[in-house]
Amino acid sequence: MRIVTFTSALPHRDIEHAGGKYLKVLLTTLGADRTQVVAPPLPSVLRASGLPGHPRHTLITAPVSDRAARAEAAARRVDPGQPPWSLRAALRHDPVVQGMVRKADVVDLQWQDSIRLARRIRRLAPTVTLVGTFHDVQSQRFGRLARNSRGLVGLKWSIATHVARRAERRAMKALDRVVVFSVKDADLLPSGAPITVVDPPLAVGETPTHRPPSVPRVVFVAFLIRPENHAAALWLGQEVWPRVRAQVPTAQLDLIGAGANQELEEAIAACPGVRITGFVPDLDGVLADATVAAVPLHEGAGVKFKTIEALLAGVPVVTTSIGAEGIEPRSLFWGIEDDVPGFVKRIVSALEHSADAQDVADEAQRSVVRRYGPEAFAAKVAALYGT
Repeated sequence: MRIVTFTSALPHRDIEHAGGKYLKVLLTTLGADRTQVVAPPLPSVLRASGLPGHPRHTLITAPVSDRAARAEAAARRVDPGQPPWSLRAALRHDPVVQGMVRKADVVDLQWQDSIRLARRIRRLAPTVTLVGTFHDVQSQRFGRLARNSRGLVGLKWSIATHVARRAERRAMKALDRVVVFSVKDADLLPSGAPITVVDPPLAVGETPTHRPPSVPRVVFVAFLIRPENHAAALWLGQEVWPRVRAQVPTAQLDLIGAGANQELEEAIAACPGVRITGFVPDLDGVLADATVAAVPLHEGAGVKFKTIEALLAGVPVVTTSIGAEGIEPRSLFWGIEDDVPGFVKRIVSALEHSADAQDVADEAQRSVVRRYGPEAFAAKVAALYGT
């Protein structure tokens, strides 16, 4: 069994974002000796290639010329979901990559940018099994950005939404099997290849027993370089948190994750009781010290792994409806609120009635541990990839 994975994110031991964590577990489950990874020479990929725990068999494609790179950047302003041009060029001109594809039993396409290579790969290897994993559905994510933007920015995202929908229709006809992380995402995709809903394998090891800390603490865990997480952190810190502190003066808010830019750092510096910690390798420790996990997202798409990880840790969760997407039932959460007054009310109630909130979290933890365990994941992977 030979599997070739195309991805624009390279996992490593301390990968910061949720999709990378999923890919890391997937490659481990498939087996290091079975899988070869092909990735573009993005700065994040080059950085990951020098870190412990990156895939053993990784090929980073050659960069495109400076002129092509400028053209790609211009094209990406209209079509941000397109595949990296270096991957497209490798499939056209690199005999090593072409040979890998032709010899593969399965070609695994991670994220929608790689999925858009499906038709080109099909021409190279007509009989290969093509598996595409939609970590989210770009047409939904871009459509939300269009609705939340105005003027030329809104027009840009409207065009991107149209292009993404067209690409999704084409991909669903070219793929043999499709993976999504929720029934909601399955329903968003057009007809075509059979779709399997895979629950991400986030329940690893012993289930911790969570108890509220002595200091009331709220945490938001996110890869802050992503625009939707950046916007969520600003909303939580500037709009929600002052109202929470007015009612619970001793409360602390930690924004956990890499990628905070200068704008976010300066804005949060003006917010009492808030700190940005940067990347923290021990997420279990972070969640163990939290009274509440906040997921204040108003943009983005797909199942939010950060939400599931908090539920698995037994932490009460207050989220927006987007943060809760694809995770049922609603009773798993202490609160689902989309406006400032509602979000404040649920955060404050969790801080002031932590024992009640913990009872809800304990029941939620028991439920999600059964769903997101490694055994069920391994069985679905074996069926999907034929291992």
